[in-house]
Amino acid sequence: MEEKPMFINKGEMISDPQYFAWIEDLKTRYHSAQAKAAVSVNTEMLRFYWSLGRDTICLKAESKWGTGILRQLSLDLRAAFPNSTGFSYTNIKRIVQWYRFYFQEITNRPQVGGDLESLFRPQVGGELEMPEIFGKVPFRHHTEIVAKAQSLNEAFFYIEEDIKGGWSRSILESQLDNNLYTTKNKAITNFERELPADFVPKANEIVKDPYYFSFLNLSPEHSEQELEDGLVRNITRFLLELGHGFAFVGRQVELKMDNGTSFFPDLLFYNYHTKNFVVCELKASKFIPEYAGKLNFYVKAVDELLRGEDDNPTIGLLICKSKNKTVVDWSLSDIHKPLGVASYELQKHFEESLHAMLEAEGKNVMMVHHVGIYVPDLEATKDFYQKYFDAISGELYENPSKGFKSYFLTIGEGARIEIMTRKGIEGNNSLGNCHISIKVGSKEAVDTITAQINADGYEVIDGPRTTGDGYYESQIRAIDGNIVEITE
Repeated sequence: MEEKPMFINKGEMISDPQYFAWIEDLKTRYHSAQAKAAVSVNTEMLRFYWSLGRDTICLKAESKWGTGILRQLSLDLRAAFPNSTGFSYTNIKRIVQWYRFYFQEITNRPQVGGDLESLFRPQVGGELEMPEIFGKVPFRHHTEIVAKAQSLNEAFFYIEEDIKGGWSRSILESQLDNNLYTTKNKAITNFERELPADFVPKANEIVKDPYYFSFLNLSPEHSEQELEDGLVRNITRFLLELGHGFAFVGRQVELKMDNGTSFFPDLLFYNYHTKNFVVCELKASKFIPEYAGKLNFYVKAVDELLRGEDDNPTIGLLICKSKNKTVVDWSLSDIHKPLGVASYELQKHFEESLHAMLEAEGKNVMMVHHVGIYVPDLEATKDFYQKYFDAISGELYENPSKGFKSYFLTIGEGARIEIMTRKGIEGNNSLGNCHISIKVGSKEAVDTITAQINADGYEVIDGPRTTGDGYYESQIRAIDGNIVEITE
């Protein structure tokens, strides 16, 4: 009997769009039930804050009563409402900044777009009424948005994205730092040519450029396997970076052809907002034309074998290390499946800007590099942090002459933990003792700081020297008695 092409379901893949729709409907209903009471309370408090900011601006309080009026206002309100936490001087300033941002945008830049202007119904005296949509967003989210948004359009973009995504404050901060407003819809695509006109805007909504993978701890020379492994281990963070509506279907899902040949697309998603599959290929290298042909083949396979009658066309998304626009445009020009090509970055641009600023000022770029602890069972400790904290482990380092072994563990975006063991650790009081490793940016800085510490009378325990695992470092005993590693 002749075999037909098929995707092999190994028990890890659920590809039925109806299932995804049902799960998302359950999530939506649950969140809605939780949020109804909270939204009501939040809206009333926001209206009060809005009126407080409005009064401060419209009464010209600082001009009338002096620059210390906000501190006085904070003192008087806290005295009147001692159990309230919303009247600190810092929060009063945020309230005024919040109203001032929109007041200035509306009054100083009248051509902002009729739809947005209509949300603010001016009251007597030119005062603005708070838009109803604001009640769906927590106050601290509002203050983060107006602190970084450059325009009314940008502020409303983040408000709408916040509501659609149900973002936490940390996610909002990340999206603001990554400048989602300017990156969304920026991937190079052939959607205008290969998709129905009414579906193009929806398709553009689910791609961007670049994607920020700063939650991965990868070296600049990382491989595609390391990139894929890291994204799958951090699948929740990856889904948030992809955007609204993405559900993870499977990794390396086997596509078996009728001649017995198998192919393995990197990652497969379903987007329940746009009702279509998205095939994602990862490349830890610069885009080359061959990548488009392979992705086109995978999109065709999903359309033939997985796409349901009510599904929209499958989209292919290729995320690569870098790309040339002309090369991508030419590569997609004769492709007849909808494909998008974007790049990724491992470090956030604001971190790079901070380093550049410090270097320009002649300052050493320093950061906590890792914290090291001695443990009795290295493998069990590694498994513990991987199981409960999704730690990513580096390779085992071993120094046989000293009987020393260690792993570096990375948890999220924080500094690393070095877990260490050595001969005789169980029988002495070193167990659990830790050191803090501070990265100072260069060998010269290691030498200079170590020499200064030594000159000031503190103990230099070891180095500076290059260790067996390639670090240039010294060890000193700090004023509190703890060991500090100073590394380049």
